[in-house]
Amino acid sequence: MALCYAPFLHRIIYTDGTSGLCCVSDKESYFDKDYSDWNGKDYQNIRSHMINEKVLPEVCNKCKSQEEVEDYPYKEVYNKLYERLGRPRIDIKTGTALDVPVSLDLRMNNLCNLSCRMCGPSASSQLEKEQKKHPELWPTIENYRSNWLTYSASDIIDNAGAIIDLRLLGGEPTVQPEAKAILNKLIEIGNTNIDLRITTNGTNINKEFYDMISKFTGFVSIAFSIDGWDKTHEYIRGPAADFKTIWKNLKKVSQLSNVSQITIQQTITILNVFDWWKLHENNDSGCFINADVTNMPPKYACANMPDKWKKHAIDLARHNMSIANRKLTSNITPLILNEGDPSLLKGVLQYTDLMDSVRGQHAKDHCPITYKMLEEIG
Repeated sequence: MALCYAPFLHRIIYTDGTSGLCCVSDKESYFDKDYSDWNGKDYQNIRSHMINEKVLPEVCNKCKSQEEVEDYPYKEVYNKLYERLGRPRIDIKTGTALDVPVSLDLRMNNLCNLSCRMCGPSASSQLEKEQKKHPELWPTIENYRSNWLTYSASDIIDNAGAIIDLRLLGGEPTVQPEAKAILNKLIEIGNTNIDLRITTNGTNINKEFYDMISKFTGFVSIAFSIDGWDKTHEYIRGPAADFKTIWKNLKKVSQLSNVSQITIQQTITILNVFDWWKLHENNDSGCFINADVTNMPPKYACANMPDKWKKHAIDLARHNMSIANRKLTSNITPLILNEGDPSLLKGVLQYTDLMDSVRGQHAKDHCPITYKMLEEIG
């Protein structure tokens, strides 16, 4: 028995081409580790720890903190996957007898067609272009690509028959050739009865991608990243995020009979905290909205707002949310009220004005209350 079965079954590929243990492991602790070799010493060491020790390693600090309150949803994902596989024999060198990961979380590169304000050049090629043209927008980023790897999906394609759990994120998977090649290979060899989870910005559900998705027969989950209603979303996600197209694509995918779950993933920041509820009140798609309040990056974290503005945001939601959605307000409220540091929002107004001038947008037109708050903070 292992503390966690992720190192025996799963691999994540980050946008910089490097490999890791899972999406919540501490990547900062990877500086002297190499998880690109499935049979290498670092994988063997972590697997040995999972079998022989009584506590999770430091790289698993998020799950360690959750275990203190007896809540470990991430670890349970891979433990349940192990059970689903029939509890195969685990091996310190090879993981399992298959000798390859059977569960994959693939980001692979930063190729993306949007330029979301809370994102960065490492996860968006459009922001990378913006950074090169306007370095003043990203003054702390210098040569961040110098140690990037060029990731090839050939190993995954060669071992596609072993995949039972596949997650595609970005960048944006609908525009990544690697993501399409992997899906096509799975279809070609008939390995379509898998768990397939795709996170997309919803702008590019073209016929090719739509047809590929329709061929999968296992648990298929599509998450659309939509942060606000109409113009608010377009402001947050950049000029290319045409809301009408995204909403049309959401409804189109929801008609696929093989899709098990379609959700809207809403990220609440200071840009939409005063009207995040509009997406819920106008939602006629029939899709569930999973709303979360982010703390990263700090300049967009709601926790860093002054208390009076937190209260204003909460009051607006309570006043405008229908009875059916009011429970959600109760869930979001404590996340907004988390203790923060308002000094981290100083200078955000100037940054926002600078980005607006580059993009031909203006916060006053889309996020007027946020703009007023930032004016007050200075």
